[in-house]
This record gives sequence, C-alpha cells and structure tokens, in this order.
Amino acid sequence: MFNFHPDKWRIIYRVNAGETKEEAASEKFVHALIKDKFPEIQNYKFLWASVFRLGQGQSNQYSSGRVVLAGDAAHPMGPSAGAGMMVGMLGVWRLAWRLKEATKNNENTFVQKTFSDYETEQRQGSKAIQRANATTFAQISLSNKFGARLRDFGLNIISGIRAIQRKMVIADTLTNQLINYKNW
Repeated sequence: MFNFHPDKWRIIYRVNAGETKEEAASEKFVHALIKDKFPEIQNYKFLWASVFRLGQGQSNQYSSGRVVLAGDAAHPMGPSAGAGMMVGMLGVWRLAWRLKEATKNNENTFVQKTFSDYETEQRQGSKAIQRANATTFAQISLSNKFGARLRDFGLNIISGIRAIQRKMVIADTLTNQLINYKNW
C-alpha cells in the first residue's frame, strides 16, 4: 500500500496462481483483500481497480523525416509514481527547443541531426527509468514471503543511511536526467 494523501491509498497486488485478472480487479476481491491484510481499516471508499502487465519498450527510431515520437509513443513504461509522465515531460523539454531550431534551419541534414540528438538524450533517460521501474515492480511483486520480509528489512536499514537516502531521492525525482537546451 502507498499513502498518497491522508485517507488516500493505492494498493498494488500481484495476481497469484489460481486467480484471474478480472477477479483481482473486482470490488468484492479488493474488499476481501483489505479485510484480510489490513483489518484495522474499517471505513474506506473503493474508487477503482485496474490490472496491467508491465509493458516497457523503446521505439526502434524516434523520428522519420519530419515526424517525431514523444512520450509513450516513443518509450512506453509502467506506471511507477508518474515516472512515465515525468520522462514524457522531460522529452517535451528536450524536443521543444530543437523543434524551434529546426524551423529556423530547414536544411534536412540539420533537422535529422537535431532529431537524432533528441533521441539520444531521451532514449538514455527513458532506459534508466525503465530499468528502475522493472526493478521496482520485480521487488513489489515478490511472491516468496521470506524474500519479501528480507527485502523490507534491508530497505528499512539502508533507508536510514543519509548517502543512500540522497541517492534514492535523486533517482526517484529524475534530477539526474540530462537536459541540454539552448537559449530560447
């Protein structure tokens, strides 16, 4: 469970063997899960449930001629705390000034170089986030109870170390992303 706001929670649940995706996303199933795993929670309102498989990837190329891909069209990724949206917005930042430059210099080789530079930066940034997403979802969905407890114990210990806290914050806030820009 992740607490987003007072009285607002997100539950991520692994669909186990013998369960269907439709069953796991049903309101009845979620109510039973909360009652079983979180009996202290008495009053709540069910808003919605969804089932997804972590689908991540990279387009083979981000541009063709004067058509450029951005966001999930170029690099779909799992919904990990809005990382996909943030990387998409970083892509807009990386692409916007380049589009402006491409309209000033209409020469085809300049335009292709401009789009290639955007792709290099954006591909690097999105791959880093996709690796982090894959690790996060693999850790969240541990089916081995001993492994999950060991993970929780280890995270509690290392999260108390200042240097590791800082590294985790930098990685999660995407402040380590490369952003080149020219004066607008």
